[in-house]
Amino acid sequence: MMKWVGRGIRNGNVCPRTWDGWNCWPDTPVGTIQEAPCPSYIYFNSDKPQCTRYATKTCWDNGTWFINFKGNEYSDYSTCGQGEDIKLLLKTHVITFGISIVLLIPALIIFFYYRQLRVHRIFMHKNLFIALLLTAVCVTIFESYFIIDSLNNPNSVLESNQAGCKLFYTVTKYMRLSTYTWMFCEGFYLHKLIAAAFAEQKGVLIFYAIGWGVPFIPVGIWAITRQVMADELCWTVPGYFEWIIYVPMLAALLVNFCFLAHIVQIIITKLRSTNTNEPAQFRRAVRATMVLIPLFGLHFLFLSYNHGKDDCHMLLIYNLITYSMDGLQGGLVALLFCYLNNEVLYLLKRSYNRKKMIHDIASHMSSRRTRESRTSVSTNADSLANDNALLRGVRKK
Repeated sequence: MMKWVGRGIRNGNVCPRTWDGWNCWPDTPVGTIQEAPCPSYIYFNSDKPQCTRYATKTCWDNGTWFINFKGNEYSDYSTCGQGEDIKLLLKTHVITFGISIVLLIPALIIFFYYRQLRVHRIFMHKNLFIALLLTAVCVTIFESYFIIDSLNNPNSVLESNQAGCKLFYTVTKYMRLSTYTWMFCEGFYLHKLIAAAFAEQKGVLIFYAIGWGVPFIPVGIWAITRQVMADELCWTVPGYFEWIIYVPMLAALLVNFCFLAHIVQIIITKLRSTNTNEPAQFRRAVRATMVLIPLFGLHFLFLSYNHGKDDCHMLLIYNLITYSMDGLQGGLVALLFCYLNNEVLYLLKRSYNRKKMIHDIASHMSSRRTRESRTSVSTNADSLANDNALLRGVRKK
C-alpha cells in the first residue's frame, strides 16, 4: 500500500509516476515524501524482515523527484535493510550477558566456598548457575566474533562454514538447552520438597543425568540433521530443524508452569487450613511465588508470543525486551538466590566480622610490640647513660 507524508500540496502540482527498476511510484503531491513497501525480491542475499518495511522517494516543491549528487533520480531503499536493528539487538544481548557473567562468577565462588551451603537446594542453584554462566560466555563469544563479523565481512567465518565454527555453535546450543533442563530440575526438586515434605531425599545422580545428560540427545540429533540437510553458515540459518531443540525447551517450561501452579495451590490451601485470612500472609505467598518465575524460566513463556509482527518499531521493542530478559536471567537469579539470600548474607557478614577481628587483633599486637620495642630502647639508653656516668666518676678518682 502506497502512502505519502509531507507539508501538503502546492498549486495542485505533482511529481509524475515513475518506475525506478524496483518499484512503481505513483503521482505524488509536491513537497511530500512517498512511501512504498519494500519488494520481497530485493532481499536476494538476505532474509526478508518479519515486518513490513518501507522505501521512500521525495517529491521536491518544483514537481520533480529528488536528484542525488550524481544527477540521478533517487529512491531511498536504505530503510529496507535490518542490519542496524540486528546490530542493536546483538549489542544488547552481549551487554546483558556480560552483566550476568559479572554477577554469576562471585555467586558461584560463594556457593563453593562455604561448607554450610553444601545442601541439595544450593546444589541445584550451583549447577543452574554454571549452565547460565557457560551459556552467557558461549553466546557472547559467538555473537561478538562470528555473527557481528558476518554483518560486515562478506568472507566471514560463517560464510566459510568451518568445522570449528559449527562445533562451537553446537556447544552453544547444548549449553542453551542445559539451562532449561536445570531449570526443570529446580522445579522438580522444589515441587517434590513442598508436595511431599516427608519423602526421603534421593541422591543427586538423577539430577546430573537430567541436567547435563539429556541435552546431548536432542542436540546430537539436531547436529546430525544439520550436517546432512542444511550444512551452511555454521548451522545458524533458522529453520524447522530448530524445533528438535525448541520442543524439549518448551516442554521443560510447560512442566515448570504446572509445578508452580501446584505449589501455589498447596501454599494457599495451607494458609486457609490455618485460618489465616491476613492479606499480609497472602502477599508474602505471592512474592515467594513471583521469585520462582525467573528460576523456573517462566518469563520465556510470557515473551513467546510476538504482538508486533506488522509494526517494525513494535517488533524492535519486543525483540529488545526479549534479548534483554534472555541475557539478564543469570544475573537476576544470582541476585535473588545468592546476594539477597539471608543465609548467604549471614555467612558473608560472619566472614567479614571474623576477618575484621583478626585484622584488629593483628593491629593491636603490632602496636603492642612497637610500644614494647620503644620501652626497651628507652631502658637500654638509660642504662647506658648510667654506665657512662659511673665510668667518668671512676676516672676522676
